[in-house]
Amino acid sequence: MAFKDRRRFDARELIQGIPVWITTDEIDVAEVGGAGVVVLHDFSRDNGKYIITACVLEVIENFNAGTVNVGHGTMPDKYTPETGTITTTDADSLWPTATGNETTGTIESWFDMSGAPVILNGNASPVPVIIATIATAVSGKFRVHFLVSEIPQY
Repeated sequence: MAFKDRRRFDARELIQGIPVWITTDEIDVAEVGGAGVVVLHDFSRDNGKYIITACVLEVIENFNAGTVNVGHGTMPDKYTPETGTITTTDADSLWPTATGNETTGTIESWFDMSGAPVILNGNASPVPVIIATIATAVSGKFRVHFLVSEIPQY
């Protein structure tokens, strides 16, 4: 399935296994064409080991309708164009839409995944990615914050 690429290439590399919050760009639902998949972040470093333990969905402008899930999947490589293919592994592993209502009242909903963290193995091909899957909505704005640790590779 085609996708919209909204990764931040100015974000720093993780060091020493210290948990850090990664914040995505602001996603404008109208600008990405409404319903569909948006790539938010990639883990393209070979043999990197990552643990994601929390996620916050920040709705900046309420959705006119619909929902968003935040999960993970893979893309063929780091340079896959938006006409390429995203494979969804788990569409709502980081933030399931049932956690909040994106259409009524701006929300900042926290999803604690410490009981079942998402563990990703970095790879150059296929590349693990964090994705947002937008359903139905044609307007609204949001960003995603997630807490990630990299297991040091000594």
